Amino acid sequence: ADPPLPNSLQKWYRAQQQQNITTLSDLAPAYRYARVPAREDVDDVARALGAATGARVEAVTWLPRFLRLPAATPLKNAAPYEERRVFAMDAASGFAANALGVEPGDVVL
Repeated sequence: ADPPLPNSLQKWYRAQQQQNITTLSDLAPAYRYARVPAREDVDDVARALGAATGARVEAVTWLPRFLRLPAATPLKNAAPYEERRVFAMDAASGFAANALGVEPGDVVL
């Protein structure tokens, strides 16, 4: 069973004009993200990953070289993942690296 959030927290979410968030599972991410390396074509990898997982895979318009797919979709054993054509990476990390202008050969700690 999915436990309800405390009433005070539900009220806070409503005040923030968020979706109807009333249980813990409502806070779960809807998507997972994957980075496509520069050597690969994003559209080709998206098609291959969709075929391998049966999931809807789409490019992230605001984050170059990133794909999104439903959060419950496993990447392990999917050919593009096993062939290192795509890497699991959260969008926040990708956005930070993009904002920093990281180039090949740069070292980021």
